Amino acid sequence: MYRKSIAPGIVVFGEGAPADCAYIIERGSVEIAIERDGRLVVLAALGPGEIFGEAALIDDDLRPATATARTELDVLVVPRDAIGESLRASQPDIYSLVTSLLMRLQAVHDRRASPPVAGAMRDDVVRTLTIEGELRQGLDNDEFEPFFQPIVDLDTGEIAGFEALARWRKPDRGLIPPIEFIGVAEQTGLIREIDAVVLASAWKSLASAQEAVAGKKGRSTKPLFLSINIAAENFVDMQLVANVRKLLGTAGFDPSLLKLEITESGLINSPEIAYRVLTELRSLGVSIALDDFGTGYSSLSYLHRFPIDSLKIDRTFVNALASSDRSRAIVRTIVGLGQSMSLKVIAEGIEEESTADMLREMGLQYGQGYHYSMPVGRASMQQMLLGGGLGGS
Repeated sequence: MYRKSIAPGIVVFGEGAPADCAYIIERGSVEIAIERDGRLVVLAALGPGEIFGEAALIDDDLRPATATARTELDVLVVPRDAIGESLRASQPDIYSLVTSLLMRLQAVHDRRASPPVAGAMRDDVVRTLTIEGELRQGLDNDEFEPFFQPIVDLDTGEIAGFEALARWRKPDRGLIPPIEFIGVAEQTGLIREIDAVVLASAWKSLASAQEAVAGKKGRSTKPLFLSINIAAENFVDMQLVANVRKLLGTAGFDPSLLKLEITESGLINSPEIAYRVLTELRSLGVSIALDDFGTGYSSLSYLHRFPIDSLKIDRTFVNALASSDRSRAIVRTIVGLGQSMSLKVIAEGIEEESTADMLREMGLQYGQGYHYSMPVGRASMQQMLLGGGLGGS
């Protein structure tokens, strides 16, 4: 996908022209018209946020109408091939299903007029395609960066490591909340590229920060580990292994300090490939943590089947510690399980000191949450370390 500017009065495409892309209007307006009995009949005038020429995404029939720029026009061009690539990248089986359904739809409907599309569905498609285009542009422009949330040793209160979280900083809008783009990134498979960019940047930033701290203090400091959640979409092939191997080969960082967090969904979609990926990562010296532990259907079976080093207790249990006997029992059981299997256990979502005290009494080793710090940018992370820890942040 790419952006294009068109001057007023220019024909975007003519009736009967070949069709291989659709257009999403970002600025300006377009007139859609057909020629009947020697005169031009205007069918619609479209503005920002609307899509036209979308029939080209289904088949390669000729354009059924003419589209002309009424004003200065900025559009996002969506080639037919880009849709197929996005579907193939996210879910090959869904790509095959959609292709089959579109072929059936084409056979049933007269392609001289597009079948009606519900307004809400149309809006969702436009929104998804627009965000996908912006995500691709963001990757090209290095707009993705890591934010860091400290993971604390509950016994000492010192920072033991950081979890790196993906953030998108657009020049015209500032930081974009993850909830606005992660879903589309996962649907389109772009989350794989985002994960790779954020991992490499976080690794470099943490190493640089520790060097700065050591230089200021005139002595080496205890190395900190880096933890990052890896999306399920990374477990469909071995590309993640190649990315991590390349990173370890260039960064000069102890691989045992890298902890990759996975969720149950990353294991159940393609368990055989996931096993190969995790086994290869472990052979590189990388640690593997099972995130949101206790919320899935088969969490215990994964400990038996996959090479897991650490467990992250889901925040729903942590938040309810003070009010729920059942949550306390579940957390205590997970801590005991971790100790018996020599697994590190981390609690996420700690918001109060009393919660940290309860977890410490249960024998939990690590914790993170807003009680200690919200996720911060690389400069604030380094200042946190230079200031002597959480108290100096």
